[in-house]
Amino acid sequence: MRIALYITLGLLLTLRLSALPTVKTGALPAWLYAVHPQLDKKPAPDGISDGYYYTLFDLQTSLIHHTKYTHYIIDIANESGVQNASEVSVTFAPEFQQVVFHRISIIRNGALLNQLNLARVKVVQEEKESGNFEYNGLKRAFLTLTDVRKGDLIDVAYSVIGFNPVFGNKYSDDFSFSSPTAVCNYYKTIITSADHPQSSGRESAAV
Repeated sequence: MRIALYITLGLLLTLRLSALPTVKTGALPAWLYAVHPQLDKKPAPDGISDGYYYTLFDLQTSLIHHTKYTHYIIDIANESGVQNASEVSVTFAPEFQQVVFHRISIIRNGALLNQLNLARVKVVQEEKESGNFEYNGLKRAFLTLTDVRKGDLIDVAYSVIGFNPVFGNKYSDDFSFSSPTAVCNYYKTIITSADHPQSSGRESAAV
Protein backbone atom coordinates (compact mmCIF):
# COMPACT_ATOMS: atom_id res chain seq x y z
CA MET A 1 0.00 0.00 0.00
CA ARG A 2 2.78 2.41 0.91
CA ILE A 3 4.66 1.69 -2.32
CA ALA A 4 1.53 2.30 -4.37
CA LEU A 5 1.02 5.61 -2.56
CA TYR A 6 4.57 6.74 -3.33
CA ILE A 7 4.14 5.83 -7.00
CA THR A 8 0.87 7.75 -7.19
CA LEU A 9 2.38 10.85 -5.56
CA GLY A 10 5.38 10.68 -7.87
CA LEU A 11 3.11 10.41 -10.90
CA LEU A 12 1.04 13.40 -9.79
CA LEU A 13 4.18 15.47 -9.27
CA THR A 14 5.48 14.56 -12.73
CA LEU A 15 2.17 15.48 -14.35
CA ARG A 16 2.10 18.80 -12.50
CA LEU A 17 5.62 19.71 -13.64
CA SER A 18 4.91 18.75 -17.25
CA ALA A 19 1.74 20.88 -17.20
CA LEU A 20 3.70 24.08 -16.47
CA PRO A 21 4.02 26.33 -19.54
CA THR A 22 7.53 26.32 -20.97
CA VAL A 23 7.11 29.78 -22.53
CA LYS A 24 5.18 32.63 -20.93
CA THR A 25 5.26 36.34 -20.18
CA GLY A 26 5.91 37.94 -16.82
CA ALA A 27 7.23 40.91 -14.86
CA LEU A 28 10.92 41.65 -14.41
CA PRO A 29 12.60 39.67 -11.59
CA ALA A 30 12.69 41.54 -8.29
CA TRP A 31 16.28 40.45 -7.61
CA LEU A 32 17.90 42.24 -10.56
CA TYR A 33 21.09 44.19 -9.94
CA ALA A 34 20.72 47.80 -11.13
CA VAL A 35 23.07 48.74 -13.97
CA HIS A 36 23.74 52.24 -15.26
CA PRO A 37 24.67 52.08 -18.95
CA GLN A 38 25.69 55.05 -21.06
CA LEU A 39 23.05 54.64 -23.74
CA ASP A 40 24.39 57.52 -25.81
CA LYS A 41 27.66 55.71 -26.54
CA LYS A 42 28.32 54.96 -30.21
CA PRO A 43 30.71 52.39 -31.69
CA ALA A 44 33.34 53.02 -34.33
CA PRO A 45 31.85 52.55 -37.83
CA ASP A 46 34.10 49.56 -38.51
CA GLY A 47 32.77 47.88 -35.35
CA ILE A 48 29.27 47.52 -36.78
CA SER A 49 28.62 44.12 -38.33
CA ASP A 50 25.53 42.86 -40.17
CA GLY A 51 23.93 46.31 -40.01
CA TYR A 52 23.36 46.57 -36.26
CA TYR A 53 25.14 46.88 -32.91
CA TYR A 54 24.33 46.41 -29.23
CA THR A 55 23.68 49.57 -27.27
CA LEU A 56 23.31 47.35 -24.19
CA PHE A 57 23.97 43.73 -23.33
CA ASP A 58 23.13 42.89 -19.71
CA LEU A 59 23.48 39.29 -18.49
CA GLN A 60 22.53 38.44 -14.91
CA THR A 61 22.42 35.05 -13.20
CA SER A 62 20.78 34.37 -9.84
CA LEU A 63 22.05 31.17 -8.26
CA ILE A 64 19.42 31.64 -5.57
CA HIS A 65 16.52 31.64 -8.04
CA HIS A 66 18.13 29.32 -10.62
CA THR A 67 17.53 31.95 -13.28
CA LYS A 68 19.49 33.54 -16.12
CA TYR A 69 18.26 36.99 -17.16
CA THR A 70 19.14 38.66 -20.47
CA HIS A 71 18.44 42.25 -21.48
CA TYR A 72 19.72 43.75 -24.71
CA ILE A 73 19.08 46.79 -26.85
CA ILE A 74 19.99 46.62 -30.52
CA ASP A 75 20.47 49.70 -32.70
CA ILE A 76 19.49 49.09 -36.33
CA ALA A 77 22.17 51.00 -38.24
CA ASN A 78 21.09 50.24 -41.81
CA GLU A 79 18.81 48.14 -43.99
CA SER A 80 21.04 45.09 -43.55
CA GLY A 81 20.33 45.24 -39.83
CA VAL A 82 16.59 45.17 -40.49
CA GLN A 83 16.98 41.72 -42.03
CA ASN A 84 19.60 40.36 -39.63
CA ALA A 85 18.20 41.54 -36.28
CA SER A 86 14.44 41.18 -36.66
CA GLU A 87 14.11 37.89 -34.79
CA VAL A 88 14.14 37.29 -31.04
CA SER A 89 15.30 33.76 -30.28
CA VAL A 90 15.86 31.83 -27.03
CA THR A 91 17.15 28.25 -26.72
CA PHE A 92 16.14 26.22 -23.66
CA ALA A 93 15.78 22.68 -22.31
CA PRO A 94 12.03 22.08 -21.77
CA GLU A 95 12.66 19.18 -19.34
CA PHE A 96 13.84 21.59 -16.62
CA GLN A 97 13.60 25.15 -17.95
CA GLN A 98 10.98 27.82 -18.62
CA VAL A 99 11.31 30.95 -20.75
CA VAL A 100 9.70 34.13 -19.43
CA PHE A 101 9.56 37.07 -21.84
CA HIS A 102 9.46 40.36 -19.94
CA ARG A 103 9.68 42.82 -22.79
CA ILE A 104 10.01 42.86 -26.58
CA SER A 105 9.68 46.40 -27.92
CA ILE A 106 10.70 48.64 -30.78
CA ILE A 107 11.72 52.15 -29.77
CA ARG A 108 11.19 54.58 -32.65
CA ASN A 109 11.68 58.34 -32.28
CA GLY A 110 11.09 58.02 -28.53
CA ALA A 111 7.85 56.03 -28.94
CA LEU A 112 7.56 52.52 -27.50
CA LEU A 113 5.99 49.96 -29.85
CA ASN A 114 5.11 46.73 -28.03
CA GLN A 115 5.91 43.55 -29.97
CA LEU A 116 5.42 41.02 -27.17
CA ASN A 117 2.52 38.81 -28.20
CA LEU A 118 2.70 35.28 -26.84
CA ALA A 119 0.44 34.04 -29.63
CA ARG A 120 3.16 34.96 -32.13
CA VAL A 121 5.92 33.08 -30.31
CA LYS A 122 6.78 29.80 -32.02
CA VAL A 123 8.60 26.89 -30.38
CA VAL A 124 10.57 24.47 -32.53
CA GLN A 125 12.95 21.60 -31.89
CA GLU A 126 16.57 22.71 -31.87
CA GLU A 127 18.39 19.82 -33.53
CA LYS A 128 21.73 21.23 -34.58
CA GLU A 129 23.25 17.77 -34.82
CA SER A 130 20.27 16.00 -36.35
CA GLY A 131 22.34 15.23 -39.45
CA ASN A 132 24.32 12.83 -37.28
CA PHE A 133 21.11 11.46 -35.75
CA GLU A 134 22.06 13.06 -32.42
CA TYR A 135 19.15 14.90 -30.80
CA ASN A 136 20.00 17.21 -27.92
CA GLY A 137 16.41 17.76 -26.71
CA LEU A 138 16.72 21.54 -26.80
CA LYS A 139 13.96 23.77 -28.12
CA ARG A 140 13.99 27.29 -29.49
CA ALA A 141 11.34 29.91 -28.82
CA PHE A 142 11.38 32.71 -31.35
CA LEU A 143 9.34 35.69 -32.48
CA THR A 144 9.78 37.58 -35.75
CA LEU A 145 9.39 41.33 -35.31
CA THR A 146 7.22 43.30 -37.71
CA ASP A 147 7.86 46.68 -39.34
CA VAL A 148 11.48 47.06 -38.20
CA ARG A 149 13.15 50.12 -39.73
CA LYS A 150 16.58 51.70 -39.96
CA GLY A 151 17.19 53.79 -36.84
CA ASP A 152 14.96 51.65 -34.61
CA LEU A 153 16.06 50.34 -31.22
CA ILE A 154 15.01 46.78 -30.38
CA ASP A 155 14.62 46.33 -26.61
CA VAL A 156 14.37 42.72 -25.38
CA ALA A 157 14.34 41.28 -21.85
CA TYR A 158 13.73 37.64 -20.90
CA SER A 159 14.62 35.03 -18.28
CA VAL A 160 15.39 31.34 -18.55
CA ILE A 161 14.38 29.69 -15.27
CA GLY A 162 15.84 26.35 -14.23
CA PHE A 163 19.30 24.79 -13.94
CA ASN A 164 20.18 21.27 -14.97
CA PRO A 165 19.46 19.13 -11.88
CA VAL A 166 22.30 16.79 -12.84
CA PHE A 167 24.81 19.32 -11.46
CA GLY A 168 23.08 19.68 -8.08
CA ASN A 169 24.32 22.75 -6.20
CA LYS A 170 27.36 23.24 -8.45
CA TYR A 171 27.56 26.06 -10.98
CA SER A 172 30.12 27.15 -13.55
CA ASP A 173 30.05 29.85 -16.20
CA ASP A 174 32.25 31.51 -18.77
CA PHE A 175 31.93 34.59 -20.92
CA SER A 176 33.88 36.40 -23.60
CA PHE A 177 34.79 40.03 -24.08
CA SER A 178 34.86 39.65 -27.85
CA SER A 179 31.87 39.97 -30.16
CA PRO A 180 31.38 39.90 -33.95
CA THR A 181 29.57 43.22 -33.68
CA ALA A 182 30.06 46.20 -31.37
CA VAL A 183 28.68 46.20 -27.80
CA CYS A 184 28.66 49.66 -26.22
CA ASN A 185 27.62 48.63 -22.68
CA TYR A 186 28.29 45.08 -21.48
CA TYR A 187 27.44 43.74 -18.02
CA LYS A 188 27.87 40.27 -16.56
CA THR A 189 26.50 39.75 -13.04
CA ILE A 190 26.29 36.62 -10.86
CA ILE A 191 24.15 36.88 -7.73
CA THR A 192 24.42 34.28 -4.98
CA SER A 193 24.02 33.86 -1.25
CA ALA A 194 26.79 34.58 1.24
CA ASP A 195 26.80 30.96 2.44
CA HIS A 196 27.24 29.48 -1.04
CA PRO A 197 30.54 27.53 -1.20
CA GLN A 198 33.41 29.55 -2.70
CA SER A 199 31.22 32.60 -3.23
CA SER A 200 31.17 36.13 -1.89
CA GLY A 201 27.60 37.28 -2.52
CA ARG A 202 27.41 39.29 -5.74
CA GLU A 203 30.02 39.41 -8.49
CA SER A 204 29.73 41.77 -11.41
CA ALA A 205 31.83 42.76 -14.39
CA ALA A 206 31.06 45.64 -16.71
CA VAL A 207 32.55 47.09 -19.88
